Amino acid sequence: MGLPQKANSLQSIQHAHQKGIIHRDIKRADVYGLGALLYELLAGRPPFDPAVLNRGGWAVMRRTILFENPAKPSAVVAGNKTAEPPAGRPSLAVLRGGLDWIVMKALEKDRKRRYQTVGALMEDIERFQSHQPMQAAALPGSMLPDVSCAAIERLVFPPGPPS
Repeated sequence: MGLPQKANSLQSIQHAHQKGIIHRDIKRADVYGLGALLYELLAGRPPFDPAVLNRGGWAVMRRTILFENPAKPSAVVAGNKTAEPPAGRPSLAVLRGGLDWIVMKALEKDRKRRYQTVGALMEDIERFQSHQPMQAAALPGSMLPDVSCAAIERLVFPPGPPS
């Protein structure tokens, strides 16, 4: 399933919620769950290693999920020794930056920093696809406006020869 199809799935969830088809509110916990699903679709594995979670029992599972951050999807893909990602998954170059930021914002432990709605998550995916500034790209706690991956890259790696 490519990124456009994933965005369409999020759009369907948002539409169903708006039309009252889904009888419970889609809350930020659902955004976290969708972030975990998106993580697995992009990285090829869940955010946390199930073997490690199961081996440690409920206390370890709870502590891991509540207090540890998963590796970025691009780090997982970079650690995979296969030359090409499986069909339907973006390349490492595409994952780095925007998609990493989107997934990690959806998986944010602090609910106030997580996407507020499924619609906000969907909008950021659409912004990423159209190369527009994303909400996820904003620096945490910063008063700076949202910036695109390209803008950050230009700041960190200015054009021209190294000095």
